[in-house]
Amino acid sequence: MLSIWFLRHGETIYTTTHGMCGSGTDAPLSEAGYEMAEQFGDAYREKNWSAIYCSTMLRARETVAPLLRGAPHVVEYVHDLREIGFGAWEGASERELEKQFPIEIGRWNDDRDASPPPGGERATSVRDRGVNVIESIRASGRDGDILIVSHKATIRIVLSHYLGLPVSQYHRFLGCPVASLSVLQFRSRGPLLAHLGDRNHLSRELQARGDS
Repeated sequence: MLSIWFLRHGETIYTTTHGMCGSGTDAPLSEAGYEMAEQFGDAYREKNWSAIYCSTMLRARETVAPLLRGAPHVVEYVHDLREIGFGAWEGASERELEKQFPIEIGRWNDDRDASPPPGGERATSVRDRGVNVIESIRASGRDGDILIVSHKATIRIVLSHYLGLPVSQYHRFLGCPVASLSVLQFRSRGPLLAHLGDRNHLSRELQARGDS
């Protein structure tokens, strides 16, 4: 059976400020984010991964790095696993945007496909590139546990697609805290979400941090 383990990257400064950290913001991990990456690596370094794929963005690459240390794992970096693009809203907090652009933010929150940020990316665009990665893996005949290190919106959009949820509403249905794991199993009767937002590999102190 094929199981896709989606790992969201560790904390960045934008996690704590609730800033729009999309594909146009290549932020590094914060100090706590590095600790999250280390704890994930310690917990899963000995796991027999069939393959590892990672977003090309810095925060994702820094998250997977400890897992690779001293282990025979090989990672493939995939640009299509990058975060959704927030366009002109990159770096701003949603609270700031609500004050400056209340109508636009309202439309975006109602439908994140039909009303993307100015210069930003539609949810269906992220779905198309993310699902293409998954379907390429499935077509390759790979089996077992495959790790994908990606981003909050990208993971939720891909999961929404396979669970039959509207991708334009991905932000309403699925939680994805920093450094959390979500596991999608491809069974004979269809995809099954076996785990969502699991952070048991983190200390209690680190579990208390991060958004949902």
